Amino acid sequence: MAKISISIDDDLYQRLRAVAGSAGVSAWLAEAANARLRAEALHEVAAEIAEATGGPFTDQEIDEAGAWLR
Repeated sequence: MAKISISIDDDLYQRLRAVAGSAGVSAWLAEAANARLRAEALHEVAAEIAEATGGPFTDQEIDEAGAWLR
């Protein structure tokens, strides 16, 4: 496991401590980073699919994908 050091605003740190609870700030930030990476990967796949199928997704396709992801 890598150990890193980051600098953040004091107010943000206090807010993170409050929401992280017993899991701790490091675990909360790691979970948030994983969620962001998953979202970016899904966005890339969606863009590739849209390009391969000839255009942007319709509202119905977006609704169906949202239902599937839940």
